[in-house]
Amino acid sequence: MNNEAVIKRGCNELIFSYGESLLMNIKPDKKSFNMKIDKEELIRSKKENSYLISLLDNLIRKSTRYKFLLANGYFFILCDKNGYIIKLI
Repeated sequence: MNNEAVIKRGCNELIFSYGESLLMNIKPDKKSFNMKIDKEELIRSKKENSYLISLLDNLIRKSTRYKFLLANGYFFILCDKNGYIIKLI
């Protein structure tokens, strides 16, 4: 695949993702969040979800598919049951 095709595909994915966000009433260009937790609460949530965090780390470390996605600019967000980010890869 040539560079032009890769760029075009990436632009299409970005436009599609932006549109999906708007359909879900999420503002993709928002610079801050309405809800935040303090450091102690984040530590507690990470401890409660340590098994899930470990599982995700192991899955990504061992899977070539996930490594490929990371190498191509994708990232993964693991949230707790309340929607707070507890792990960003």
